Amino acid sequence: MGLVQDYMTFLSNRYPDILASLWQHLSIVALAVLLGCVVAMSTAIVLTRMKAGIINSVVFTIANIFQTVPTIALLAIFIPILGIGMTPAVIALFLYSLLPLLRNTYSGIMEVDEGVVESAKGMGYSSMQRLWKIELPLAFPYILSGVRLTTVYIISGQP
Repeated sequence: MGLVQDYMTFLSNRYPDILASLWQHLSIVALAVLLGCVVAMSTAIVLTRMKAGIINSVVFTIANIFQTVPTIALLAIFIPILGIGMTPAVIALFLYSLLPLLRNTYSGIMEVDEGVVESAKGMGYSSMQRLWKIELPLAFPYILSGVRLTTVYIISGQP
């Protein structure tokens, strides 16, 4: 019983610090996921339009390298350059988030049935209309899965 009471005492004494740290943690995660979504999704869309094998391979290899390096190692690389604080943490986690977002967005768009895309072309949809009205809505479950996976990765890899 003493252990639980000690824990409750600790929580009541440190409540403001715990809330501040929780807020900082959530801010870092949200910023890293948001930046990762913007960069990775737009890159994946460009890659699906280019259909150039070597460029796709290079981009995915670079993202794969960032994924294989532990977050703490990325942080150790950025701290001497950027100093201690939120900036190196966000950059390290942003780089860590790229691969799942890139892979799922690319796969989702590429898995859209070619017949559906051809039908949209036949109806006179422009390339942007096909992307926004056909491909992205059909790829949305894949994309959302990448966002969920990335969020879990980032929360668990938080330095």
